[in-house]
Amino acid sequence: MAWTTRTWQSRGSHRKIVAIVTSAAQKILAAALELPSEEREDLVGALSVSLEPGTMSQEWQVEIARRLQRIEDGSATFHDAEDHLETLRAKYGR
Repeated sequence: MAWTTRTWQSRGSHRKIVAIVTSAAQKILAAALELPSEEREDLVGALSVSLEPGTMSQEWQVEIARRLQRIEDGSATFHDAEDHLETLRAKYGR
Protein backbone atom coordinates (compact mmCIF):
# COMPACT_ATOMS: atom_id res chain seq x y z
CA MET A 1 0.00 0.00 0.00
CA ALA A 2 1.51 3.32 -1.07
CA TRP A 3 1.12 6.33 1.20
CA THR A 4 1.57 9.92 0.16
CA THR A 5 1.12 13.34 1.72
CA ARG A 6 -1.38 15.72 0.13
CA THR A 7 -2.25 19.33 0.92
CA TRP A 8 -5.61 20.83 -0.01
CA GLN A 9 -6.42 24.52 -0.05
CA SER A 10 -9.88 24.94 1.44
CA ARG A 11 -12.32 27.09 -0.52
CA GLY A 12 -12.51 30.73 0.52
CA SER A 13 -9.78 30.38 3.09
CA HIS A 14 -6.03 30.15 3.45
CA ARG A 15 -6.35 27.13 5.73
CA LYS A 16 -4.81 23.92 4.48
CA ILE A 17 -5.75 20.34 5.16
CA VAL A 18 -2.82 17.94 5.25
CA ALA A 19 -3.34 14.19 5.34
CA ILE A 20 -1.34 11.06 4.73
CA VAL A 21 -3.58 8.79 2.72
CA THR A 22 -3.61 6.02 0.14
CA SER A 23 -4.41 6.94 -3.45
CA ALA A 24 -7.94 5.49 -3.03
CA ALA A 25 -8.47 7.60 0.10
CA GLN A 26 -7.10 10.66 -1.75
CA LYS A 27 -9.82 10.31 -4.37
CA ILE A 28 -12.52 9.92 -1.74
CA LEU A 29 -11.20 12.86 0.30
CA ALA A 30 -10.96 15.10 -2.77
CA ALA A 31 -14.58 14.28 -3.66
CA ALA A 32 -15.71 14.78 -0.05
CA LEU A 33 -14.06 18.22 0.10
CA GLU A 34 -16.24 19.29 -2.83
CA LEU A 35 -19.41 18.59 -0.81
CA PRO A 36 -21.30 21.36 0.97
CA SER A 37 -20.37 21.81 4.64
CA GLU A 38 -23.50 20.11 5.99
CA GLU A 39 -22.92 17.02 3.84
CA ARG A 40 -19.27 16.85 4.96
CA GLU A 41 -20.43 16.95 8.58
CA ASP A 42 -22.85 14.08 7.89
CA LEU A 43 -20.04 12.13 6.23
CA VAL A 44 -17.72 12.66 9.21
CA GLY A 45 -20.46 11.40 11.52
CA ALA A 46 -21.07 8.33 9.39
CA LEU A 47 -17.36 7.51 9.23
CA SER A 48 -16.96 8.03 12.98
CA VAL A 49 -19.79 5.62 13.71
CA SER A 50 -18.12 3.03 11.47
CA LEU A 51 -15.06 2.86 13.74
CA GLU A 52 -14.78 0.02 16.18
CA PRO A 53 -15.97 1.16 19.61
CA GLY A 54 -12.72 0.02 21.21
CA THR A 55 -10.51 2.14 18.98
CA MET A 56 -10.89 5.19 21.24
CA SER A 57 -10.23 5.22 24.94
CA GLN A 58 -13.09 6.07 27.29
CA GLU A 59 -11.31 9.32 28.13
CA TRP A 60 -11.29 10.38 24.47
CA GLN A 61 -14.94 9.44 24.05
CA VAL A 62 -15.81 11.64 27.04
CA GLU A 63 -13.63 14.48 25.72
CA ILE A 64 -15.19 14.30 22.27
CA ALA A 65 -18.69 14.34 23.77
CA ARG A 66 -17.71 17.37 25.89
CA ARG A 67 -16.34 19.23 22.88
CA LEU A 68 -19.39 18.43 20.75
CA GLN A 69 -21.65 19.67 23.54
CA ARG A 70 -19.72 22.97 23.67
CA ILE A 71 -20.08 23.34 19.91
CA GLU A 72 -23.79 22.60 20.06
CA ASP A 73 -24.49 24.96 22.98
CA GLY A 74 -22.42 27.75 21.41
CA SER A 75 -19.79 27.99 24.15
CA ALA A 76 -16.92 26.68 22.01
CA THR A 77 -14.30 29.12 20.75
CA PHE A 78 -12.81 28.53 17.33
CA HIS A 79 -9.43 29.74 16.08
CA ASP A 80 -8.02 29.70 12.59
CA ALA A 81 -5.08 27.26 12.60
CA GLU A 82 -2.85 29.38 10.37
CA ASP A 83 -3.43 32.50 12.51
CA HIS A 84 -2.63 30.50 15.64
CA LEU A 85 0.54 29.09 14.10
CA GLU A 86 1.65 32.59 13.09
CA THR A 87 1.16 33.73 16.70
CA LEU A 88 3.19 30.79 18.00
CA ARG A 89 5.96 31.37 15.43
CA ALA A 90 6.14 35.04 16.39
CA LYS A 91 6.24 34.14 20.09
CA TYR A 92 8.79 31.33 19.82
CA GLY A 93 10.76 32.50 16.79
CA ARG A 94 10.23 29.54 14.47
